[in-house]
Amino acid sequence: MVTTEKIDWHGCPGVEFDPNKMSGAANIRGMRIAPDAVLDNFNDGMSAEWIKENFEGVQDVDIRNILSFASEHGFLRRPMP
Repeated sequence: MVTTEKIDWHGCPGVEFDPNKMSGAANIRGMRIAPDAVLDNFNDGMSAEWIKENFEGVQDVDIRNILSFASEHGFLRRPMP
């Protein structure tokens, strides 16, 4: 299930907004991966390990930062690993 409400990722550690990457949308620093993709997959039941294996370059710290930020803003639908 895709997040219907959009999170404002400004202030999330490790997330950047580069106008030359993904049309300026939020992305994990140095990658072309949206933090929403990590959050949506986790909320849909995927493990942190699965996310790391399927999103090349995503590290534990990226996942932790995204899930913590989402939790603080009420977007995490299951307990953090």
